[in-house]
Parts: sequence; structure tokens; C-alpha cells
Amino acid sequence: MSRNRLPFPENLQEHLPDEEEQSSLKSVWRLLGLVDDAPTENDRQPDVDAAWEAVRQRAFAEPEPHAGDDRQPVRSTTTPNDRAPRSRRDGSRWNRSSVLTGASILVAVLVVGFGLWWQQPVSVQAPVGEQRTASLPDGSTIELNSGTTLRYQRGFASLPGLRADRRSVELDGEAYFSVVHGDRPFEVRTFNSRVEVLGTEFNIRARDGKTTEVVVTSGRVRVESTAAESDKRSAHATDKGIVLDEPGERSRVTDAVESPSTVDVSRVLAWRRAGFAVSDQPLSSIVAELQRRYDRRVRLTPSARAQGGSLSLYYNSKVDPETIIHDICTAQGLAYRPINGGFEIYVEDAIR
Repeated sequence: MSRNRLPFPENLQEHLPDEEEQSSLKSVWRLLGLVDDAPTENDRQPDVDAAWEAVRQRAFAEPEPHAGDDRQPVRSTTTPNDRAPRSRRDGSRWNRSSVLTGASILVAVLVVGFGLWWQQPVSVQAPVGEQRTASLPDGSTIELNSGTTLRYQRGFASLPGLRADRRSVELDGEAYFSVVHGDRPFEVRTFNSRVEVLGTEFNIRARDGKTTEVVVTSGRVRVESTAAESDKRSAHATDKGIVLDEPGERSRVTDAVESPSTVDVSRVLAWRRAGFAVSDQPLSSIVAELQRRYDRRVRLTPSARAQGGSLSLYYNSKVDPETIIHDICTAQGLAYRPINGGFEIYVEDAIR
């Protein structure tokens, strides 16, 4: 397939009055496959070096002075041979510039990546059937009951070296807090509440998406509702929620903060001793707690669910799930049997 050819530039011929130079350069042009006319008999074997030397001499020739111009032509002190080293220097400068640019981009990427990593909250989880203890950056410790997740900002700082105005954690589940005194408030947030302390010990339970329960064992906390305005009818109420400052005081948060009541702290904290405790809970809620606590399947048949009522249980020390299920069935007139991965609670007469 033929290709389009460019004619030999006429203006280039004007700048090369010597016919031999023209012939040599046209031969070079033809070798490049760009000339459109066939070689003539005057064209000789091309002298490529001579042709390009002629072009080079013309390129660096001194300009002719204009008529009437008395100024002396400015002579270039740079010869063509002097330009090669400068090109190498320019290349060196370009290489150095490229390295610096690449290094700057790398540093920027690292800084941005570190900032994004820092802003990701730290997450501590206690899987179903297990418990965990978390140590916070300020020295506070948190014991997580099974099926609980705790999140907090890395280093309690919004950015590296920039402290946040408070120590804040988020809780989904149940945990016992031992908070050290500090120059910044400590707060715990759940799905519907905020608990603020300066140095104390307390238990928070926030599991079902409906109620958050706070029990103080020592010190002083303030409980606020984040879902609605706090109930101001209690004598303990302040403009910012309800204050709990007596061991065993408890407050619950639904849409508002309930007035404080007193509970048995040992029952509330039985889970810390590997015990088990529930107070006036329906059978379905107790079964859900057993499954979360021990990571065992507990199946409740429809007839057993209908027959079972509310129940209170308390085991002060370590107890296995079958013992609890046995006691539930004894109290409720039910039966149980092992199944794959756990137990089934049923009404014995209904099976027959």
C-alpha cells in the first residue's frame, strides 16, 4: 500500500544555494521515504554527514544585519559542541526534579494514608461465648461481656498530636468500666444515651435497641438521653440528665431517662465472675442471653414459649449452660434434651 509523501521543502532549497548540498539533503530526504519526486541523474550517492553538517552550519549562522542598522551583530559565545554538555546538565536537573517530585508525591500519599488510618476507630469485640478486657489509651480498663463491641478514636485524639476535648467510646452490648481520673471528661455513647464521668466504675448494658441500663458501683456519672429530652421530674435530674452518685444506683434510658432505683450490684456484675443472673425476664429473653453468653444453640418450641413465664435466676460463680437450662425447666414445668450444637426446651406432654 502506497503512503502519502511530503514534497521536499522549497524554502529549504533556498537556504542551500549549493547544488551539491541540495542533492545530498534531498537524497537523505528520499531515504527517509518522504520525497515525492524520483531521483534524477544529477543526484549522487548521498553524503549524509555532509548534508546534516550543512543544515547545522545554517542553523547556527550569524544573522545578517538589517539595512541601516549600525549595531554590531551579537556573536554567540556558544558553539554547537558546547551545547551537548548543557543538555546533559539539563537532563541531570530534570532527573533531580523528577526524583524530588516523586518523593513529594510519595510523602503526600503516606501522610494522607496515615491520616485516613488514624481516623478509623479502634474496635474491640468480645465474640459470642467469650469475654474480653480492653485497655484504653488513658489507662482505663473495660471488661466486655460476650457479644459486645466497643469503639473509640485512636489515642483519644482527632488527629495525631491533637487531643480531642473528651475521651469518648461507643458501646454495643454490655461492659464494666473502670475509668481513671483525667483532665478530660470520659463519656460512653450507646444507641440512645450518653453517660459522662470523671473517674468511676459502672456497668452499662445496651443490647436490645430499646433500653440502656447504667449501674454505678463507685463514683459519679451523669446519664443523658440522646433520643429525646431527659425526664426532669426526678429530684436527681439536672439540666443535662440524671446524676447517679450512690453505689448500686441504676437508671434506664428508653426515650427518656428513668428516675434512679437501687439494685443488687453483685447480681448485675455476676457475668464478670463467669456467673449468670437475670431479673424477672421472659423465657425468650433468657434463652437469647444463654445463646449469646455460651455460644450454644437453645431451641424453644412454640408450646414451651407459650407455657414459659418470666423468671429470675442468679448464679454467683461459674456455671455451665446445661445447669441453667435444667433449673429453668424445673421451675417452669418444662423438659429439655440435647440437640446438635445445644439443647431444645419443650413441653413433655406435647411431644407425646
